[in-house]
Amino acid sequence: MVNKSCKGFLNLVIAAIKIELFILLILGMLILGYTVAVSLSDPAPPVPEKSPETEDEKYFYA
Repeated sequence: MVNKSCKGFLNLVIAAIKIELFILLILGMLILGYTVAVSLSDPAPPVPEKSPETEDEKYFYA
């Protein structure tokens, strides 16, 4: 049998862990929302295809 003071302390620790997980969940949602908003507002420009310019590069990359 667990004495009363230890049981109260255990409940306090469990409540603190639940509050911390809730805060981490909220922060994760905020960070995810921010990254999605930034990626939608400013998409990366497409990378142009580089064609070989000299005869040596054509044979080297072929």
